[in-house]
Amino acid sequence: PFSNDSYDEDGWIRQGRNTSSRRRMGDDPVLLSHVPHAMEHVKSLLMSNKGSSSLCVPMEEIADLLANDFLLEMDRIASEVQKTQLSHVRNGGEEYHRSVEDAVLGMRLSEEASSYYNDSTDNPENAVMIKIEWVTKASILNVRTPPFQKVYKPHFDLLRRNYCDTSSKTDPDLKHVLTRIFVLLCRYDTISALKGVNHAAIPPRAFEAMSRNFGISHECFASPLNRVSPSYNSIFPDVDRFFGSLGSFFDFLPLEGSFEANPPFDGESTSIMFEHIFGLLQRTDTEKNALSFLVVVPKTNDALSCVNGSPFLRKMAVIDTESSENYIHKGASSIKKVMHDNTTTYHFKQPMTINGNKLGDSWSRSTTMLLWLQNDHGHTMWTPTEEKVESVVYGFLAPPAFE
Repeated sequence: PFSNDSYDEDGWIRQGRNTSSRRRMGDDPVLLSHVPHAMEHVKSLLMSNKGSSSLCVPMEEIADLLANDFLLEMDRIASEVQKTQLSHVRNGGEEYHRSVEDAVLGMRLSEEASSYYNDSTDNPENAVMIKIEWVTKASILNVRTPPFQKVYKPHFDLLRRNYCDTSSKTDPDLKHVLTRIFVLLCRYDTISALKGVNHAAIPPRAFEAMSRNFGISHECFASPLNRVSPSYNSIFPDVDRFFGSLGSFFDFLPLEGSFEANPPFDGESTSIMFEHIFGLLQRTDTEKNALSFLVVVPKTNDALSCVNGSPFLRKMAVIDTESSENYIHKGASSIKKVMHDNTTTYHFKQPMTINGNKLGDSWSRSTTMLLWLQNDHGHTMWTPTEEKVESVVYGFLAPPAFE
């Protein structure tokens, strides 16, 4: 069960919005002003002296002013686009929806072989890339290469299945599926290039152990491209909702349940996440509602400072692939280190399998913390015993660990 209500004290406002998300209801979620470190990125571009089109702004104060003006202008343009879109929807009705169908927009689908594979033992389907092109009249008249996105066929098939499961009632004939997949791929390409930080998916083996031992069936930070659970939050509700997303975690107000949280590996996302989780735990009826979060973050001083001394921290395990052993805090014995090779994480630009081995089955972070944050009832229901915690830790290690 989830709540649509929120609180107006201690930094909470109404309409299910936590002020830590730094956004107003109805805002465009991809605005640069909402992207961590966007200001610094724009400033570095303005001051760069590399390339023939570099701007070479000489003073940091001037770059500050220009970057701020640029971000404000992007906000203004986005607002105008949103108003125009809403106006078209109101005035056009069904005509508007027909005008943005795949066939009308010029979305084209094709397949091509990938050079990633060179082993005959690979599944041939995994070597196929799906190409989605947006062929406009302007691109044809100007003999210009149309915008396109590529994705490996298993990922495309997964997105299409998710779309059918989620949006079949509103788009029964799948007349918008290519456009929505194309927009989703563009959106995640943009944000990954701008943010410059990693967000590794939880290995399926580890998530299975979490589900089996702690009743976890929801990911607080995922995307339609790398989610492991059918139930998940993601960064772009406007795009991701067509593929099953329940929206931003910072608008997510569960009253009870067991959840996994693996935020992007930047300090701002991590601190805001802890703020939101502790707010949820503080406001639950601990005698009636069991609430639990298993948080996966890199081991940093900032992350430790967020949880040290909290009464909600019930257990902490550390996975250190470069140390002599992995260990569990709060009354636990050590887990011996197991060496492994070639770790990687899910990404839609990568195939799902290579030589029959599923990518994402191992964890590439050198030092990772697993934190169990629970209210009293949650701790009683999903107690992180040594045996259960070890099962999850082993899920992050590579398959050779079990041979």
